Amino acid sequence: MDIYAIRLFEIDANLFKILIKYVSEERKNRICKLKNNRDKNRILISELLTRKIIYKKLKLNNDQIYFDKNQFGKPFLKDYENFYFNISHSGKWIICATDCKTIGIDIEKIRSINYKELAKNYFTNEECRFILETSANNQIRNFYRMWTLKESYIKAEGRGLSIPLKSFSIDINNKRINKVNSGYCEYFLKEIEIDYYYKMSVCSLNPSISNDVIIISENNLVNTFLNKTI
Repeated sequence: MDIYAIRLFEIDANLFKILIKYVSEERKNRICKLKNNRDKNRILISELLTRKIIYKKLKLNNDQIYFDKNQFGKPFLKDYENFYFNISHSGKWIICATDCKTIGIDIEKIRSINYKELAKNYFTNEECRFILETSANNQIRNFYRMWTLKESYIKAEGRGLSIPLKSFSIDINNKRINKVNSGYCEYFLKEIEIDYYYKMSVCSLNPSISNDVIIISENNLVNTFLNKTI
């Protein structure tokens, strides 16, 4: 398992025209429909990062990389059953986790929100107690801890919000997932430190979850495509 991260960066118009040629027509159309340049950059960088990682791991050239989606919209690499990846982004960070088994990753920037109401609506009673029975200073950080752990499991399962958030509970001390009506679920969870102002969690069927995050620089990513090494 490997976890990669890159900071969101600005792409000028000329560079954008060059880099977007390396993504699929479907993804290109989606990007071009967006009105916000920051959103366009984020999606393009996410796609290029994924392609760079696949090239590094599987030695596939860019024109050999084809993605598809399951019925719930989770993307996968076509014709490579033992390669799994998952992308998440928030604020200035874009992250990608890869493994030989199904994997989910989630990152969230810690923001001032009505976390008590959100926890009440989407978390189990046990999870709410974990958040609210701590000091006021820790409550919002614990909310984001719980949120990213739950999201990482949903993303690993690949069924999106067809899995109700209250249908399972996170045992945060033992990093276990407890199905509300059917007991323990065989997934492994880990919280990963990347930035004090963010929370990030990984969920996998693989018990060996890396502690390390491989940081990819802007120049490293861009030059991969400008130099046509991929």
